[in-house]
Amino acid sequence: MWRRTAFGRLPRADRRLILGGLALETGLLAFCLLSGAWRGSPWLIPSFLIPAAIFMAVVAGVLRGQAEPATRATAIIILAFAALYHLTLLLTPHPLSNDLYRYLWDGKMLANGINPYTYPPAAPELAPLRDTYWELIFNRDVSTGYPPLVEVLFAGVYALRLGPFGYRLLAALCSLGVSAALIAVLRALEMDARRAVIYAWSPLVALEFANSAHLDAMAILMLVLAFLMHVRGRARGAALFLALGGQMKFFPAVLAPFWGRRWGWQAWLIFVAVFALPWLPFVAGGTPFTGLAVFAERGEFNASLYTLIHAAWARLLDPGAARLVARLSCAALVALAVGVLALRHWRSTDPRAEWRVAAGLMGWSLLLSPVVHPWYICWMLAFIAVEWRAAWLVLSGSVIFARHVYLGYEATGIWQEARSVRWLVYVPFYAVLMWGVVRDLTPARLWSLLLQGGEGWPDAVDAKHRASGRDEGAKHAVNLPDESITAG
Repeated sequence: MWRRTAFGRLPRADRRLILGGLALETGLLAFCLLSGAWRGSPWLIPSFLIPAAIFMAVVAGVLRGQAEPATRATAIIILAFAALYHLTLLLTPHPLSNDLYRYLWDGKMLANGINPYTYPPAAPELAPLRDTYWELIFNRDVSTGYPPLVEVLFAGVYALRLGPFGYRLLAALCSLGVSAALIAVLRALEMDARRAVIYAWSPLVALEFANSAHLDAMAILMLVLAFLMHVRGRARGAALFLALGGQMKFFPAVLAPFWGRRWGWQAWLIFVAVFALPWLPFVAGGTPFTGLAVFAERGEFNASLYTLIHAAWARLLDPGAARLVARLSCAALVALAVGVLALRHWRSTDPRAEWRVAAGLMGWSLLLSPVVHPWYICWMLAFIAVEWRAAWLVLSGSVIFARHVYLGYEATGIWQEARSVRWLVYVPFYAVLMWGVVRDLTPARLWSLLLQGGEGWPDAVDAKHRASGRDEGAKHAVNLPDESITAG
């Protein structure tokens, strides 16, 4: 009898998707009820592991059951549950991060005709603008480090008079936009659209964007839209979205030399104009890169390979020099790895190869960065929806242990990281990574791993698809003619 219902008429894969989605919502509700998504709650970390475990089980089921083609109903199911998860975290009263109070302050300054690059929030000249949210801004002695176009966006949200909630709503909507764009990308590549759940249903994504309002959601959206335009051969659209993404976080703009090597002059003109011109009105009254330089110099948090490199240099140099040389060494390693990877794929017209270059750049950057905030991992979830790598999925769950600093901060007001906790964050990631390498170690696999910063390890799902002839990358590789890429 149930087969006559709308649910019964759905493909089996979609029915399983709905059941998994309901289970995941149950896990998110348990997280909210146990911790309140409050950073001072002792239940914050253990309760988050509940939806994280359910999410990984759902993803495993999706990747094993890609025989049935996705339909329009599949996309509706994915987006509906993604909206539900974001709404669940959007309604939590306590944002985990204080970054949104900086967004609010910057928007307030610009709305009052003040260049946000001129003064830090603690400047006495800005005392008349202070309010209750001012006390919640971190690094009040440093001027903003965000690009100018996103500052205009902050001012627009401030004008809506929604307070901090407005920035949470914006980030949640952008994150849902990423989910929809990923579905479109997967369809364009003739891949299973259900893989979009790797990003769309991630508890980390909902927590970091709907709850904490990190602007990475906007930058990721621009990146995925740029890739969608690239796959469809719309060079000018790809250039526009890459430039817009670079005006929110610099990473998308870095991809222009890789994705734009066959752009025409018009596309390059669009990219340069959109990325460069917004800086001009702000340069006259301030120094836009001062705050960014200070933030880049300060501290170390949740670092991975950088910690080992810094420790090695600290045995040879004084602390200041060791810190500088360690950062330069990591930057050089990222440039070397990505340069070799780009040369390897330079002649390829397969969009997935170009996506792989971008994933390698982000992967190596995260592994070698001195600062890895939990929301940075959301970038990799978007990447692995197309190029599946299980280790990054595992890290999206274990990275919650980095939030332990909030417990001490709420109690003492001191931001103090326990480095031993990094074992809990990264041991699962490297264990999955190395398990795949050891299981199927060949010189070619090892070379791929070294090039791609954890992007090239062999996983069971992809091996299964290759053996059965159902690997979408081999079966549906998209080769765009040169003229479709250079148009515009």
